[in-house]
Amino acid sequence: ETKLGDISLKGSLSYDKNDYWWVQPSLTAAYVQPSWNKKTRAEFVASRSLPLQQTLSIGVEIINTEYEKKQYNLSDWNNKNSKTTMTQEQRGKTKTLGIYLQDEIALFDPLIIYLGGRYDKWRTYDGYNYIIKSGTETTYTFDGRDNNNFSPRASLVYKLSDDSRVKASIGQSFRGPTTSELYSGWEKITSSGDRDTSLPNENLKPEKILSSEFSIEKSFAGRVSCKAAYFYNQMSDYIYKKTFSSSELSEYNLENYGDATYYSEITQKQNIGKSKSQGFEFEVRAKLSECFETFANVTAMRTKVVENSSNPESEGKKIPKIPETTANVGIDYALNGFSAGIIGRYVGKTYSADDNSDKEEGVFGGYDPFFIADAKISYTREIAGFVPTISLSCDNIFDKEYYQYYLSPGRTWSVNINITRKF
Repeated sequence: ETKLGDISLKGSLSYDKNDYWWVQPSLTAAYVQPSWNKKTRAEFVASRSLPLQQTLSIGVEIINTEYEKKQYNLSDWNNKNSKTTMTQEQRGKTKTLGIYLQDEIALFDPLIIYLGGRYDKWRTYDGYNYIIKSGTETTYTFDGRDNNNFSPRASLVYKLSDDSRVKASIGQSFRGPTTSELYSGWEKITSSGDRDTSLPNENLKPEKILSSEFSIEKSFAGRVSCKAAYFYNQMSDYIYKKTFSSSELSEYNLENYGDATYYSEITQKQNIGKSKSQGFEFEVRAKLSECFETFANVTAMRTKVVENSSNPESEGKKIPKIPETTANVGIDYALNGFSAGIIGRYVGKTYSADDNSDKEEGVFGGYDPFFIADAKISYTREIAGFVPTISLSCDNIFDKEYYQYYLSPGRTWSVNINITRKF
């Protein structure tokens, strides 16, 4: 971040790559799935004060993602390097270019008006999916495509007093489908001998959300602050995992394999035409001393599928993968570049099935409610214009077991080193 005359400039650049793999244990049909995804993100923002107490900000954001997953048979499931035949491969790329503008208008004290909008150009390309299905090779290649979207936003902030204010906002947001959502597909044989598959869907549409919020914030003696908010969202083309009905399953099996029972289950990422959510948030923060601060928040939300032509039976049900209740409580410490914190997180019950039929808990494939505690310590110090930060984190301190489709990884330790440059 720097200044060039009357203009404030801020930029950021990040690169993330995740490599991971897992093994299917079996004496006769073991396999390993190595995967990786990369994300490069760059953002640049310029701000300048204008007449009539305005601050204009213009920004550009570029996001590039790549995804690849393969599957190999194993001669020994205890040795992930004993790979033989490659039976699956999926890959693809996406690019998003976002240009946005915001005008902050503080002319009408104590009212501040924010007006803005964002233009996104989303593109996907190089989509590929290869699967050997019961000895038969199937290859999908996907044409590239793009989508343009403009998202306006407006908000009002009214200062009631020196220690309280209210805020109202409305705006639209946009999210293009990921490469995994578009191109991932697989086949597996279950422990009972059934054959299941997941189909890629290159025709997924981007998600759009029209969101509105009203909130009130108040502080007490400069040490305690509270916030209460109500929000309402209308969603178009929300992406979820659909499970084929018995009639759809039979029709697909007969059309492609001439056997109505070829697959026992078929899933595919699809769009929900219209859905909505609404709820309340409450947060309180308290500064215990110059070094210690504690906080707690809770969100209660209700969701509903309004219109879904791909599965009318899901209409009126809860939206998959969105919990009804979440809550956090924690305490932070900071002094002379050293910081530490511990947080407890609660996530309520979620559903994976579009008809909300997956009510089981504590089993593979289910989504359990859970409460876990995480901790992190960091140290930051500026050296010759560079600002290195080293962090040590421990997630799930008490090694809680729960399922989010898969069994949780349990207690996890990680070390992170981050270096920024001041100009």
